[in-house]
Parts: sequence; structure tokens; C-alpha cells
Amino acid sequence: MHTHCLGFELSQVEKPSIALTIDVEHLYCEDFESCILDIFQFLERRGISSTMFFLGRTVLDHPEILDEAHARGHEIGCHGFDHIPATASYPGEFKTKVKQSKEIIERSIGQSVIGFRSPNFSITNWLFPLLKTLGFKYDSSVYPCLPIFRWYGLRKAPPYPYHPSLGNPEEIDDAETFLEFPLAIIPDLRLPAGGGWWLRNLGPSYCLFSLSRLLRKGPAILYFHPWEFTEKLRSNIEEKDFGTAYKPSFMFRRTGAYVFRLIDRITKEFSPRFVTIKELVNCLAI
Repeated sequence: MHTHCLGFELSQVEKPSIALTIDVEHLYCEDFESCILDIFQFLERRGISSTMFFLGRTVLDHPEILDEAHARGHEIGCHGFDHIPATASYPGEFKTKVKQSKEIIERSIGQSVIGFRSPNFSITNWLFPLLKTLGFKYDSSVYPCLPIFRWYGLRKAPPYPYHPSLGNPEEIDDAETFLEFPLAIIPDLRLPAGGGWWLRNLGPSYCLFSLSRLLRKGPAILYFHPWEFTEKLRSNIEEKDFGTAYKPSFMFRRTGAYVFRLIDRITKEFSPRFVTIKELVNCLAI
């Protein structure tokens, strides 16, 4: 067992590098198709290729969205089937649904899917062996931050890409080929800064400070959801939707134009190279 983090190696390849990822689920959006089109156009105007993790259920309901994302050159990953967290599932049940989702996506785009993002960033000790068995080369679900009650947080996990021990996602094993690309944090404080509520509610200063610290030694993995790019949210959001727990109204502050401006602010501040996670995998020659 070794303790070798890959962030420094990646920083030598291209610095700073940011992977903008989107968990594609038709959750909360009043007009999902219009919202996705706005995202596509925004990214195209700025020359950004993202990594999009699709729910299998979303692909079945909106197959044209997956086809369009692939045609526009975005990396396609898997986000499970119905947004039920791994921590709320039995291993066999979860494996069946992830396998189903992966096969649906691969049939549509005509190529292998190598990346996975677990619903709600849920992590278990059986998740990585399961993903490797299904043919995934990497995961991007670890939030290496202080534990956030009822959400996520693996504070002992490395803040940069690493080869995880398949039995313990917080440990590094350089003999392993499977890769983990953890979400962005403020490294020395272990505070979450990868996206979502944190970037929208704590403001640009928090976002820019966290990235300034993280990008010193390696890439930053940011995440967003389609509903964060629109002000047109469903008025009848229910607790049962996609197996997601109830979220209070403050969870939906500063969506739409605010998020587009935030990404532009990041671009202006750091002039980063926006990459897909697959590009980072290829940098490591795995």
C-alpha cells in the first residue's frame, strides 16, 4: 500500500486545469429541454467541453439530449439509473441498475462509458469493486471534505486524483488501476467547494479562494446540475422525486444567470484549460 497522490503530476501536464462536470437529471427543471439547450449553447460559445454524467432514466425519457451532448463533443459518463444513492441500496440491486444505465448509454452513443458519478456523491466500501467489474475506469464521487450531515464527506481522502484502495475509498493504492477524481475543496480547511449550494450561496469570493488554493498542485473538479442553470424551477418538487430527500427553499437560491456569470468569473480569474475527466485519465496514460 502506497500513499502517492497524482495531483502534482497532472499539474505539470497543464496548469491550471478545471473539469466542468454536469449531473444530467431532469430533476426540478420546469422546461428540461430548454434548460439543456441553454447549457449547450453557453459551453459552445466559450469552447468548453464538459463531462456529463447521465441518469439512465433521463436517457430513456429524453434520448435526444444524450445524442446532442455526444454530438457536441462532451464526454458522456454514467450517473446510475434512478438517483437512488448507493448508501440506500443493496450491492446487487445497485449493480443491476448501474449496468442497465451503462448499457442504455453505450447503445445510444456507440462507445464505451468509462466514468461514473454516484447519486448524491454516495460512497460505500463495495462501490469501487462493483464499478471496476462493470468496466468503469474511474469514479468522480468522493467529496474529500469534512462530513456534512446527511450529505457526504470523506475527510481523509486525497484532494487530488488518486488510485483508491478498492476496499477503502479514503486510502491510496498505487498498485490499483482504477482512478478517483474527487470534487473540489479548500485543501487545508477541508471545506466543500466543488459546486452546487456552496458556490451559489457562498459567492464568488469563496469560489475563487478555494480554486486558488486547489489549482496550485492539480486540477479542480467542479459539478453542476441542469436545474442550477435556470430560474424556471418546478413548483411541485416532492420528497419522493428521484429518491431525493426534501430540500428546503434556500437550496435553490441563485440559479440561472448567476451560475453562468460565476463560470465566466472563474474563466476570467484563472484562464484555465477546461478539460474532460477522460482527458485527465489520458494524461496519466492509464
